[in-house]
Amino acid sequence: MVTKQTAIDARLTELLPQVALLQDSYLANYSRYFQGLATHAELPDGETFAPVDVTVRPSDQPHNYADFWRRIHWTEPDEETGEREETHEFPESVLAEVDSLTTRIRFDVSCGVNGHSWALTLDYADETGHWAKTVDATEVVSDWEIVESTGDEFSDGLLA
Repeated sequence: MVTKQTAIDARLTELLPQVALLQDSYLANYSRYFQGLATHAELPDGETFAPVDVTVRPSDQPHNYADFWRRIHWTEPDEETGEREETHEFPESVLAEVDSLTTRIRFDVSCGVNGHSWALTLDYADETGHWAKTVDATEVVSDWEIVESTGDEFSDGLLA
C-alpha cells in the first residue's frame, strides 16, 4: 500500500529537477528567486487534489504561480534580432498536476552572505496531524514532521 507521504515524495522527486531549473532561470532573469505564497487557504488532506490559487503573489513581486509554472522564462536575446524566446516550460501534463495539488506549497526566498537561496515547503493535514517537509535550493529534502499549528496556517520556525 502506498502511503500519502510516499506518493507525495514520488511526485516531488519527479518535479524537483524542473522546479530547480525554473528557479535558476527566474534568478538569471530577475536577479532573485521566485517567491510563492501559500497555494491553499485551507490545508489539503494529502490525498485529495485541491485547486491551487495560481493568482496569489507577494505584493512586491509581479509574478504569480501561473506565471512561474508556464511562461516567464526567456532565452538570452538573439544577437541579431534582439528577440527572446520562452524556455523551460513544463509539459501540459505537469501543468495540469501543479494546478491541483494534494499538499499546500510555499516558496520562501532569502539573500545572505552565501548569496540567494530558496526553500519549498509542502504541508497537509489529516486525522494524524499537520505534516510538513522542506526542500532547499541545494535539493536537500527534510523528513516529514508533525508541526504545531492551528491547521490552516504555517507554523513559525518551520524552515530551519
